[in-house]
Amino acid sequence: MKNAGEVAELARKSGTESVEILRDRIKEAMEEIRTGYDKK
Repeated sequence: MKNAGEVAELARKSGTESVEILRDRIKEAMEEIRTGYDKK
């Protein structure tokens, strides 16, 4: 049972980190798009 709890905690942490990484990437992409439009 203890191992199952540890595995669940690891899965939760990795899921949260993945969401944060994706959010940062999307933010960077949006900034690049805005910069591209500003140059035109």
